[in-house]
Amino acid sequence: MVTVIPSPPVKVEAIDHTKDSVTLAWKPPLDCGRGKIFGYLLEYQKAGDEEWLQVNQTPDSCQETQFKIIDLEDGELYRFRVKAVNAAGESEPTSVKEPVRATDRLGN
Repeated sequence: MVTVIPSPPVKVEAIDHTKDSVTLAWKPPLDCGRGKIFGYLLEYQKAGDEEWLQVNQTPDSCQETQFKIIDLEDGELYRFRVKAVNAAGESEPTSVKEPVRATDRLGN
């Protein structure tokens, strides 16, 4: 059986943020590529930058469909994307639709 790369994760969104972190959540790929999903790779970039920076080095470190990205800069605007990984490799990335600003949420 040939393993093919998975389809991208679905509905990636920022579900929480503070002045130095953003928590993302997503749904698993619709197509696992006939192989087990090992985990997910997350990347971010500051709005306006060209380069995407890796958040986690291996898919093993993110096997759930939620991840808290820490050590961000207060007030900066970030873009995020997530890739699913199986034995054949990495899916295309799915990006959070809108950039997210790292700021503390205001209390009601």
